[in-house]
Amino acid sequence: MTGFEKKKWQAKGIKGRKIRVLLLRVSAPGVGSWPENKPFKIPECQVIPPLGILYLASVLKKNFGKKLDVIVESLSTAVSTEEEISKFLSKIKPDIVGISAMSAEAGITAKVAGTAREILDGVFVVIGGPYPTFEPHRCLEKTGADMVVTGEAEGVICHLFDFIIKGGDPSKIPGIAFTHEGKFILTPRPPAVFPLDSLPLPSWEMVDLNLYSKMYNMNGIPLLKSPYAPILTSRGCPYRCSFCHNMMGRQFRPRSPENVVYEMEYLYRKFGIREFHIIDDIFNFDGKRVESICKKIIKRGMDIAIAFPNGLRGDRFTKSQILLLKKAGCYSMCLSLESASPRILKMMRKNLNLKKLDENARFASSIGIITKCIFMAGYPDETREEMEETLRWIRDSGFILIQHSIACPLPGTEMARQAKMVNPLYDAGGGFTMDYNAVKNISRVSDDELKILLARGVSEIFSVPWRKKKLEEVRRMWSSKDERYFDWTIGDGMSGITGRGMKDGKISVTELKEFAEKLILADEGLKGWEIFEILDSVVTFCGPRKEKVRIMVKEKDAPDESMACGFRYKISYLPDFPSQPSVVDSIIKAFRKVDIRKV
Repeated sequence: MTGFEKKKWQAKGIKGRKIRVLLLRVSAPGVGSWPENKPFKIPECQVIPPLGILYLASVLKKNFGKKLDVIVESLSTAVSTEEEISKFLSKIKPDIVGISAMSAEAGITAKVAGTAREILDGVFVVIGGPYPTFEPHRCLEKTGADMVVTGEAEGVICHLFDFIIKGGDPSKIPGIAFTHEGKFILTPRPPAVFPLDSLPLPSWEMVDLNLYSKMYNMNGIPLLKSPYAPILTSRGCPYRCSFCHNMMGRQFRPRSPENVVYEMEYLYRKFGIREFHIIDDIFNFDGKRVESICKKIIKRGMDIAIAFPNGLRGDRFTKSQILLLKKAGCYSMCLSLESASPRILKMMRKNLNLKKLDENARFASSIGIITKCIFMAGYPDETREEMEETLRWIRDSGFILIQHSIACPLPGTEMARQAKMVNPLYDAGGGFTMDYNAVKNISRVSDDELKILLARGVSEIFSVPWRKKKLEEVRRMWSSKDERYFDWTIGDGMSGITGRGMKDGKISVTELKEFAEKLILADEGLKGWEIFEILDSVVTFCGPRKEKVRIMVKEKDAPDESMACGFRYKISYLPDFPSQPSVVDSIIKAFRKVDIRKV
């Protein structure tokens, strides 16, 4: 337990000088950004200002003042490759490295922690976030960290730093885990932070918000205004959805409307922030509070845009609340569906009013708010029919965009337990990609069939005439901001279907033909005209139109001669179509019914 020995710190000569602390938000190096004036490629994961460690920086500065030299960094903005991690750490030379990690970041967390221990003599490594909270033993074992923090860190960090600086009994520190003489020790968590207004504001001055405004943001779509900042107006969610970590607990703990709007105005005046992303677990749990926040924003006359990247509870809104949000600046909201199958919703423990959700999505879309439906496919034991039920519901709903994922059981969740029942050998740890798509299919359909179902379903969703028109309007708005954003016009819809990289971020006619040849056929009933619709969605909705191509479908595969003629002469356009790295090997079986030629 070298990191626990006070004499080690004294031997380093820390006494009498500031202790240098690096608070680091990890993710894959360089994944969230792209070089200026280069073809755009969808990053592997989102990179946002590190809100959690900015709160911790404020708590440390408030309680330790000049004793500490605190540095806040995001790995994705600090280095471009894993090889640069050593140089980055050597330059800062921290005495303490505090890492914030999600479960999907286990691999890169181990790399950073291991590198720190290797090159920094006597460094103390502590890890917090969802990863150690729900897998403390695994995290300690894989990373070699001195300690991990479980749950919210604001109530732990001062006790932890007192111990690091002064020594003492680590088992008295609440909310941590460590190993001592081969024994795993986990201490009880402290009470949740409450009231939240008692916390100092995040140390926004410690990061370059303009830099993060150039990153792949959590909203998954282009910024309407820039620069932007994410904010938390509440913590905790009383719902018990099976797939959710819910690290912040089951109690809804709101900040007061006055405190929320004070921070927004502070960011607006001091840092020039013009867009806010509210990333609460459930912002709209308290309708009156929603109304109060909106009214205070409107009263202050701030010219801002507001987006909700997290899944709002879509069946809790009233129309008057949606109108207030629009007036306050809301232009985008994600509403969580997850599934439209009654059986799967019950397994998810998600008591959702589908009719109310659709009514609210349709109303929000009608008044100019970009609505995105969040859903997952491949839930444990989910059938083909249940997936199709969800896709049909979305197709007929009032949503404009979609954001889908392959169902991903996170460690410690009820969904992980259900996955284990379906497959006793299933291990939730590491069973997902950096963008939280499962790498192990645990539904009742095959991998190929699952991909085909999504390809066909997404195509049908984006072939609805009114939605096509809305998408064109949205895409024109985004293209005026930055043409590299074109692929986000359909969220995570068609962007990942090909599952392959494209040279310089572009797809050629030949590559599109190759995709067509790989696209189909675990389902022999898929007709040529259905295949056409899938390809048509790709070329229609994915971006600036650079080159025309003709898509022809044989007459015998079309439902009637007139439709065959329409397909034969229909002209679409070839987009710059980047792939999404996390989606691998699209459909394997060959397809010979579509002929694509340059016009």
